[in-house]
Amino acid sequence: MNKLLLLILLMGFGALAIMFDWFGSRGWLDEKMNEAQSVVDQVQQTGDDLKDSLQTLKNLKEGNE
Repeated sequence: MNKLLLLILLMGFGALAIMFDWFGSRGWLDEKMNEAQSVVDQVQQTGDDLKDSLQTLKNLKEGNE
């Protein structure tokens, strides 16, 4: 129970810090969100490349049969 209360308090403090821009938290959050978006873009590109490769292999297999 105490751990849950501590977690809730920390989340509340974090939300207040972002709302009122304490400790430059908005800039930090914006930076981390941009990094996260970059990771998501890389994962999407990798998935698209893999999907295209699998489709090419499937087409080659169907063409040989």
